[in-house]
Amino acid sequence: MNSRKKLTDADQDLYKNFPLVISERWQNEVAETVFETINFEADKAEHKKKAKQKKLFDLDEKESDCILHGYIKKLGGPWTSSWQMRYAKLYPNRLELHPDSAKPEMVFMDQVEEVSPELVQVKNEQCIVVRMRDGKIVLTNPDEIGLKEWLTSLKSAHKLSQELLGSMAKKAGKIYGTDSNNKNAIIAAHRNTNVTEATLANLTTDSVPRIDDNKR
Repeated sequence: MNSRKKLTDADQDLYKNFPLVISERWQNEVAETVFETINFEADKAEHKKKAKQKKLFDLDEKESDCILHGYIKKLGGPWTSSWQMRYAKLYPNRLELHPDSAKPEMVFMDQVEEVSPELVQVKNEQCIVVRMRDGKIVLTNPDEIGLKEWLTSLKSAHKLSQELLGSMAKKAGKIYGTDSNNKNAIIAAHRNTNVTEATLANLTTDSVPRIDDNKR
């Protein structure tokens, strides 16, 4: 049902003695029409852009070990007060947050202290809180089912990452002795490699890189 009001002849008679009259009601009608048209076109362009970007990401990730990808909102901006749309891509060893036109923000699993066990209320939104060594990342999604899928996948990726790093550190410690250089080398290798569960299952002492004693 159209709730807009139209001008009648009686309305016009009120202004017949004025040389030029633009009624406030008519101005509102025009403004509403213009805004509706602009918003409709903007929404259509945004939807088309997102669909195109999603198609490109789908093609890129088809043959990769990406666990989950899709749009998600991150709490950011000045004073961390606004929600920013990001295209997120979760891998076994990292989370990538892609803005529209800039380099992605990389969150490596070895930097993550904890992923909230359950959804947390932040700014009246159900959110995932990822606690880092130097802060936290807050993520949300209007789709509750999708948000729970992100929570489950993030917790699993973080748990697997911790298990893998612990296993590699133990094996390196048995062979070379535990020291900070070995640990840092393991973390660096973990960041630069897309690790899967098969990697963890097939890990042997032979797979640990040999360290030259002269370079310690």
